[in-house]
This record gives sequence, structure tokens and C-alpha cells, in this order.
Amino acid sequence: MMSCICSGGVRPAGRWSAVTRFIASHYLLSQRRFAIWRVVVGACLAGGLFTSSMVQGADQPRFKHGQVAKGLEVAMDEIYDPGTHERQPIEACTSVEMLCQVADARKEKHGHEGQPVLYPAGSDHKQYNAHVATPAILARIKPDANPHQIATAAGLRWNREIDPLEGYAQFEAKTPAQALLKLEALEHTEGVESATIVFAQWMETKNLLNDPLFPLQWHLLNTFSTTLDANIDVGVTNAWERYTGKGITIGIVDSGIEFRHPDLAPGYLTNLQYDYVSNDRDPSPVDGLGEFHATAVAGCAAARGNNGLGVAGVAYNANLTGLRLIAGLPLTEDQMAGALLHSNSVIHVKNNSWGPGNGPSAILADRGPRIRDALRRSATEGRGGLGTITLFAAGNSSGTGMDANFSALGNDINVLAIGAIRDTGELCSYSEAGACLTVSAPSGDFGYRNIVTTDLSGQDGYNTGAQADEDPDVGYTRNFNGTSAACPIASGVVALLLEAKPSLRFRDVKEILLRTASVIQPAHPDWATNSAGIHHNHMFGGGLIHAQRAIDTGINWTPLGPVTNIEMTIKTGLPKQIPDNDPSGVVFEFTVTNTFFRVEDVTVTLSTTHTNWGDLEVSLISPKRVRSHLADVHVANTAFDYRNWTFSSTRHWGEPAQGVWRVQVVDAVEKDGGRVDAVSMKIYGSTPKVASFGAVRQKDSVRLALRAPAAGWKCAIDQTTDLKNWSTLNTVTIDDTGLASYVDRSGVPGSHRFYRARVVAP
Repeated sequence: MMSCICSGGVRPAGRWSAVTRFIASHYLLSQRRFAIWRVVVGACLAGGLFTSSMVQGADQPRFKHGQVAKGLEVAMDEIYDPGTHERQPIEACTSVEMLCQVADARKEKHGHEGQPVLYPAGSDHKQYNAHVATPAILARIKPDANPHQIATAAGLRWNREIDPLEGYAQFEAKTPAQALLKLEALEHTEGVESATIVFAQWMETKNLLNDPLFPLQWHLLNTFSTTLDANIDVGVTNAWERYTGKGITIGIVDSGIEFRHPDLAPGYLTNLQYDYVSNDRDPSPVDGLGEFHATAVAGCAAARGNNGLGVAGVAYNANLTGLRLIAGLPLTEDQMAGALLHSNSVIHVKNNSWGPGNGPSAILADRGPRIRDALRRSATEGRGGLGTITLFAAGNSSGTGMDANFSALGNDINVLAIGAIRDTGELCSYSEAGACLTVSAPSGDFGYRNIVTTDLSGQDGYNTGAQADEDPDVGYTRNFNGTSAACPIASGVVALLLEAKPSLRFRDVKEILLRTASVIQPAHPDWATNSAGIHHNHMFGGGLIHAQRAIDTGINWTPLGPVTNIEMTIKTGLPKQIPDNDPSGVVFEFTVTNTFFRVEDVTVTLSTTHTNWGDLEVSLISPKRVRSHLADVHVANTAFDYRNWTFSSTRHWGEPAQGVWRVQVVDAVEKDGGRVDAVSMKIYGSTPKVASFGAVRQKDSVRLALRAPAAGWKCAIDQTTDLKNWSTLNTVTIDDTGLASYVDRSGVPGSHRFYRARVVAP
């Protein structure tokens, strides 16, 4: 945008004037000079300037309203038609006056005027957010004020028939559009303390689903564990008022799926399905192979809800498709990579409730270059470049020495690794911990409530019809569990999030889930909150996934900047012996000088030679002293060792990269010994820049609002009168969606003042 500098006083031209009159300009200053792009807004502070909010050449004024923090913005390109009861698009207006003229002019043609529509600032323009203006204005008046005199002075009618609360009076304009224009005059009329438009909004019934087994699906609405500090469910029932997964497709990469199941068939897409075992287009289960896993997984994610049958999935109106891969047979890299890449242009979410076999023999099973490439391409090329959201179950072998960081699949930075939490809020006994965990989701456990979901319609599924604790209908099971169940529950939440905000990229989704998960077991000693405000626990990841909070954050999310990485390798002093049974171990330091690099995933690649690699503890410590446990002491298969093994961690997400990073390797058990042969690390992230910065004149102050893809970081607000000598007014924290604001009340009337915003690391 071309810069525009104020060079003198500006005559006020009414409350809603053109952008050029506000002298709000965007400067792109030298990156060498300021280290990052800063946006500078010049605001002429000559007396009498108007209040307005500027958006791409058109006024978009805001009105205060109840608990709407940022106010309501007038939609300049739509109007509510009371004849059709619909919001209808119109040619975009450049001012509220023009919008009101368009609204009032509709009466001659349609017999009734149109009504302006307003939305909470920054929110989606969907029906549930819409506020339809009415002719009524509710005013709080002083005790001795005369409503009739107030109405006359403001050019309104006092509605005597309305008997509001004591201390209030209701006035009416000729039309809803006129009410917007008359509001300011009423607010400044003697005897009036405050005033607000009376808006009409859409309301919905609050009925829950009619699926007969829904009351048993505690992971959707937990009415059983009422004594806990947190609700141990995924917080989805309120989200369903707006989002149910419609238009989102979830791919179930798994065993054969019964896609004709009555609770799966309504949303199932046969044109996308494929069998990577038999190499054909029918992924149905094969008799005798025990293939009932995928049908249960699919029901957790997207069984059709509110249809009077069985159960409901988290995203109960989402589409499903099956990709048969797991049949108890050995798999090639080509098969796995093919399933991971299958139809990613139209499949939004890929659920993978599978991985290497359980137990020590599966530890450090590498995934091979084709699978690594498939995961990378899925995250960067799927959904037209936004990235298919690939989820993997973290694994069920915590009791046998497994850690999620020892799995080449869940440990990959291009997936979301999902742990499992039982209905009491504790970690499921089998769920694998790890620094790579994104979040956890509900699942069943031995001796606790299990997950109720779909099953094969015959007697060869989980429910054979012979178990006393099973459902009478063999097409459903009450005994599904494992991280296999937690993963599709999380996939359903992701589907709801993508329906709410389809433009979210893979990395955006990952951070949103980390930021909005519930902290459970808050007294657990492993919880750490990093400098960007993200909490993480090696047992739970970011915590228990929460649909409503993820959606609320995602709707207003500021997209992360382009990803890049910093790669560092220790090139001298190796190999290095590890002291035996010494808590200090050996420490390798990596110094990062990049001032404005914001961390996302961090990986450490390690090679060791050791007679029992299970004796080793491996940690990563950030400059902010946050520690990631990449490996703990465990019973290990001594046939293995760390051979160019890459660990990943989400625990440092949002931290500044600058400073000294340390990798510590400790031999915590005596007798066996070894050495470190190679160690390197890579930090993935971005360099955040101010994406937008605007100024709004408010009587004797200026409100500055900015957007930057750096939630948890800070922005310094600087000012100058000559564009040479800058001083800092304040430093504000960027909120969870990337927004921040500051009100400057220090301006000198009649002076010129210019502002800039600088991203500052926490």
C-alpha cells in the first residue's frame, strides 16, 4: 500500500469517512535496519478527527456490544431481508451512510427495508455470529432525565410501550439502518449515560443426539466422572451447535472396513477407497484375518449421528473413506507410502491407528526414505498446499519399554502423535509417553470405561454376541480401547476444526491443538509452561484435546509464517565417551544467533555405540531451560543401538531459538558403557513479522491493533513525530490467535504522530 503522511489538519467529515481522510498508512521499513519487517501507521492527531476502523479502502465501523470484546463490525456487503428471512449479498458499500441508503431503498422495491448485519470483529460471517440491527436503541439514562426530551433532541421516538429495567429507556429510529446513524447522537444527548442498538440473533435448540448409545459415549459427554476438576471428554457438544464435520473427509488407513455398516454408509465415499493389500478398490474386511479394527476406528471419528442408530462419531457429518493396509501381512514401503499419499488433494484428515508391533523388538524400527517423504509431502502438499492432517496413535507399549519417541511414525514432525487418557483423567496404563506427543484423547482402559463404537455387523467382530458386558446389537461394541481409539477421536476434532477454518495449514492445526488442550492432573510434576505460554507434559502432550476451544481459537487464527529450519552439527571432539553411572553425562552445546526465529518442532539426531542403549537418558534443554526427555532408562533389546536416530519434540513450540541449546546424554546404570559417535539438531520454525497494523482515532486517544503470527510473543509499540527519532510506548503480548492491541492516550492535540510495531521474543 502506498504511504500517506499527514501534512496538516483534516476537517472532520462525519463519523464514517473515507480511509484516505484518516491518514493511516503502511510502511515497509528496511529489514537490515530493523531486523524484521515492521508496519508503520501514521495518524494525524489534529483535533476533531473521527472514529473509524479502516479495512482495504472501506470504512468498517465497530459498535460496542455486551461481552463482545472487540465490538461488532458492520458487514458492508450483505443485508438481512425480513421478507425472505435470509442474509443476502449486496454490492460492497464504502460507508455506513451508503449501506443505510441501500437498506432503506429496498422498501420501494420489496415493500420492506433491509436490515444491516454486524459480526464480532475478526469472526467468520456465519449465521451464528450474525447480529441483525433493529430500529430500537436501548439507553441507560440518568435518574432525573426526561425520555421524551431525549428522544426529541436525538431525532428518535420514545417507545413508551416498552417498559425496560429501571434506569433505562428504549428509543426507536424510523428504520434499522437509521438506528445505526442515530446512535452517536443519542449517546451524546444530555441525560444519556450509554446506548446500544437492540440486535436480533439466531438461536437454536439444545437437544443432544438421538443415537441410542450416545449416553454411553462418555468421551463425547462425560456425565460419569462428575467429581473431577476437569471434564474428561473432548468438549464437543457445544461445538456441534455450529460444526459437525460437514464437507470434511477423513481417510481411515487401517484394516478392512465395513463401509456398508448402517452407521458408516451415509457419509462414506466409495470413489476414494482403496485396498493396498490386495491392490484393488474394495477395502472390505477379508474373512479369517480378524479385520474388525478399522470399523471401530471409523465409528469413533465419524459414525453418522442423530440418525436414531447406535452411536455418533465426533465429526458425525464428516465423510469417510477406507484405505486397507493392515491385514497381519508384511508391508513394503511402497504400500505404506501409497496409503499415506492416497487422494490427499481431497482427503483432509488421515487417521493411522497402527504402527510397528508392540514390545522391545519394535523399538527403533525405522520408516525408510519413501515413508519419510510421504509424510513430508502429506503435510506440505495435501489439501492444495495446506497439508493433509496426518494423525498417528502414539502406541500401546509403555509397559514394555516403549516411548513414542522410539516410533519412526509418531515421532515424525509431520504427524500429530496422539496419546490416550482414561475416563478418570489419568494416563491410560498402556499409552506411551514422549516429547513428540501433540495431545491426548479419551480411550478405554483395563478396569475402566471403554469406548462405545461401531463393530462388524456379524459375530466375528469385537462383539461376538456371547459376552455379558457387550451390546445386544453385535453391530456395536462397548469395549474398544487403546491409542487406536484415542487417535480417531482426535481426528474427529480436527475435522470439526477444519470445517470451522478450512484455510488452516498443518502447522497451524498442530499449534492450535497444543494451545487449547486441557491441563489434566495439574499436580503432575512433569507439566511445564514455556515462554510462549504452551503447556506440555511428556505423558499427555499438550493435554486433553478440546474441540470447542480449538475451534474458538482456530476461527480467528493468524497463519504461521513460512517454515524454515536451523541445522547444526557437532563436528569436533567425537566420538566421546559417556561416563558410566554419572548424572552429569556428556553435554553438547549448539549456539543459535538468529534473533527473531520462533521455534516449532525440534529434532535431535544421535548415533551411539553402547553395550546396553537402554541405560541411556537423552535430553534436550532449550535456552529458556525447558527440558525435553527424548529417552529415559528402559529395558532394551541389546541388538539395537541409536544409529542415526532422530528424536523430535513439540515441548519447545513457540520459544525463541536464540541462545545455547544443549543435548545431554547420561549413562544412568552402572556396568555397561559406550560413547556418542555423532549428534546434530535441527530447529524448525519461522521468523514472525507483523502481518497487519492499524490505528483508530477514539476521541482523545488512538487505538492501535495488530496481527502477527507469534502467539505468546510480544510486540513493542513505538512512536515518532519525525520518522527519525523513535521511542517505545509500551510492549503488549500477542494473544492465542495472533492479535494484540494498545490504546495510546499520550498524544498532544494538534501534533502529528506515527507508529510502528516490532515483534519481540518473550
